[in-house]
Formats: sequence, structure tokens, C-alpha cells
Amino acid sequence: AIAFITVKLVEYLKNLVIKAYEVRKEFSQYEAVLKNTLGTQEAAADSMKRLQKLATDTPYSLKEWTEGYIKLINRGIKPTNEELINMGDIAASQGKTLEQFIEALLDAMTGENERLKEFGIRANAQGDKVKYTFKGVTTEVEKTDTAIVNYILSLGKLQGAQDSMAVQMNELAGMQSNLGDSADNLFNKIGKRLEPFFKRVLGTTAVFIED
Repeated sequence: AIAFITVKLVEYLKNLVIKAYEVRKEFSQYEAVLKNTLGTQEAAADSMKRLQKLATDTPYSLKEWTEGYIKLINRGIKPTNEELINMGDIAASQGKTLEQFIEALLDAMTGENERLKEFGIRANAQGDKVKYTFKGVTTEVEKTDTAIVNYILSLGKLQGAQDSMAVQMNELAGMQSNLGDSADNLFNKIGKRLEPFFKRVLGTTAVFIED
């Protein structure tokens, strides 16, 4: 009986270490891309904390938030937490992914408004102005990146969009997403502590193979 328990315990610990390694590898890739995008380790760490909290508090995963955030930064958009939540609420209100909304937003900045229709937003460009219609209300804005982004993100504060993610978090899918992100955060912490060990093993293996 003791031998059986010992075998099972070793197997459990082995799986725990493997999971910690896989999650830490994924998180470290996000951190590296953020550092490269933002320029400093400090800025990357700060953004990572923000994105992790969003992943924990919303139905969208860390991967979705990180990839979307990087796309926005690379296009000159530095969203605040409130703006990121607005994006998520708009996407969730239409049953779309965060990626779909961000792609539609970035397209709109270049004058391509087809994807906005998936979110119930219609656009009519006239000279240096754009008329957007959402839920029967038409709003005219300057045809500039800032004006377009500000208008579209403001829709996340409207009734029917605002708090859409919070509502979904009370459903099974949202609760499952929250549980998964919380577990990943735990495995990342374990993996971070074991990271020096992982690097030594990989380094030793590489040397052995080369020799």
C-alpha cells in the first residue's frame, strides 16, 4: 500500500512540475514579447500584472488579452484599464471574441468598417468625417485615429454593453474561465520558483547532445 501511494505521489508531483513548466514557458513568452514591445522590463511587468488581473476577472484568457494588447500598442494605442474593459464589454455583448473586436477596431482606423457590422456598428465616411450608427443613434466624428477609437470605445459604456463581461462571469463558462486563469497564475508562480532548475536541466541537456 505504501509503495502504491509512493508511486502515485511521485506521478502527481511529476505532472505538477510538467504543468508548472508549460505554464511558466507560456507566461515567460508573453513577458518577453511585452518587454520587446514596451521597451523596458518594468513596463512589461506592470502591463503583465494588469493583463493577469483582467484575465482573472473576465471571461477572456490571458492569451487573448496579451495578444490583443500587443496589437493595440503596436498601432500606437495605449489603452487604460477602463478602455480595455470597454473593449471586452463590447465584444462580450455581441457574443464575439476579444480578437474579433480588436481586429474590427484596427480596421476602422484604416477606413475599413466591414467588421464593425458584426458588432452592430455601421459607418458612412464623408470627406474628413465618419458617421457611425449604433442602436439607431448616429454620431459624426473626425476621421482621425484618436476620434474613431474614442467613439468606438465609448460604446462600451452604453446600456446593453456595459458590464457584459461581469454578467458572463456569473455563468458556467465565465466561472470555468476564471478557475482556469486562477490555476494558471498558481502554476506560473510555482514555475517561476523552479525556473532556475528548468534552465539548468535544459542547458545540461543541450551540452550533452552537442557533445
